[in-house]
Amino acid sequence: MNGIRTYNKVYKIGIIGCGRISKKHIESINHNQLFDLVSVCDKNKSKLEHLNLKSNLNTYQDFELMISSENLDVVSVLTDSGSHENIINKIAGKIKNIIVEKPFVLTTSGAKRVVKKCIENSTRIFVVHQNRLNKTVEKLFELKNQNFFGKIFLCSVNLYWSRSDEYYNSDRWRGKWISDGGAIANQGIHYIDIIHKLLGDPYSISADSSRALNKIETEDTALINFKYKDGCLVNFQLTTAIRPKNIEGSISVFSEKGFYMIGGEALNELKAVKLLNYKANIDENYVIEDVYGKGHQIFYDKISKSIKNNSESEFDGINFINQIRLLNAIYTSIETSSKIIFDNRKDYKTKLGTYEN
Repeated sequence: MNGIRTYNKVYKIGIIGCGRISKKHIESINHNQLFDLVSVCDKNKSKLEHLNLKSNLNTYQDFELMISSENLDVVSVLTDSGSHENIINKIAGKIKNIIVEKPFVLTTSGAKRVVKKCIENSTRIFVVHQNRLNKTVEKLFELKNQNFFGKIFLCSVNLYWSRSDEYYNSDRWRGKWISDGGAIANQGIHYIDIIHKLLGDPYSISADSSRALNKIETEDTALINFKYKDGCLVNFQLTTAIRPKNIEGSISVFSEKGFYMIGGEALNELKAVKLLNYKANIDENYVIEDVYGKGHQIFYDKISKSIKNNSESEFDGINFINQIRLLNAIYTSIETSSKIIFDNRKDYKTKLGTYEN
C-alpha cells in the first residue's frame, strides 16, 4: 500500500492534526486491512503540503469542513490534548467512531463530558495507548493474570528521556498547562497507564516535580509514589531532561514468586526474569525504530475489528475516565505538597487543562 489510497476497504478514515505523531498513525492505517485513509486536516498548511507530497489525500485546514465534506466512518484526533474536548464535542454524532491520542482530555470533568457526549450521540471513542501492546508489556499482564507473581510488593518505573527546548518550541502548545502538561501527562502517562491496568487504583499518592532544564510552564522531571492497600509500593522517576539522548523506559516488578524487568528505550526489551514455573522467551525482545514502538499498528488492527464486530474494546473511552482522575490526583499532590488518599469519585482540580498564562 505504501500510502497509496485503495478503494476495496471497509471504513473511510480521516485525521485531525498532522504533527509529530501523525506519521505513526498514517503508517498504521495504511497497513490496516479495513481502514482507508482519505483525508487529513491541520491548521498548518506546510504540514499538509508535506503529507500530500507522499500520499494522494484530500487536505483541509478546517476540521469541521473536512467532516461535512467527507463521508467518514472514523476520525483520528491527534491534536494537543487540550483541544480534544472541543473537537470531539463538535464531531460526535457526525462521526460514528473517534480515535483520540492520549491523554484523551486533561480534566476529569472533561473526560466525563466527552464520554457522555459520545454515548448520547451513539459515537464510539477509543483512546490510543499503544504501549499496552508491546510484547513485553502484554507478557507482564499475562503473567499477572495467570498468577505467576503472587503478591506484588514493589514496582520501579523509570522514564529517562530527552526532550530539548527545540522539541518544546516546535509547537506552541507543548509544555503548557492548558494544552499539554509536562513529563507526567505527556510521556509518563503511558507508564502510569500500565501500572494502573496492572494493579488498579492506588490507596495513596505522593508526588513532587521540577523544571530541571527545559524552559516550559510545566514539569520536565517528577517523582511519584503510589501505595496500595495491600502494602505494594510503586515508585516513578520521570524526566524529559536527560542529555544528550534518551536512556531508557523501564518497569521492574518484584513479587513473592520472583521478578520481571523490562526496559530498553521504550519497554521493548526483557531485561531479567525469574519466576517460579516460568521460562522466558527471547522472542519477547524486539527492535524499535523510535520511542513510539510498534504498538500503533496492532492498536489499529484491534480497533478496526472492534468496529467491524461491534464488540467492546479495552481502549473504549469510558475505561479511561479514572485514569484522568488519577493523573489529576498526582498533580494535586504536587500542587499541595501533600499525600493524597485517592478517591475514585472525586474531580481533582489542578492547573492541568485549566491554567492559561
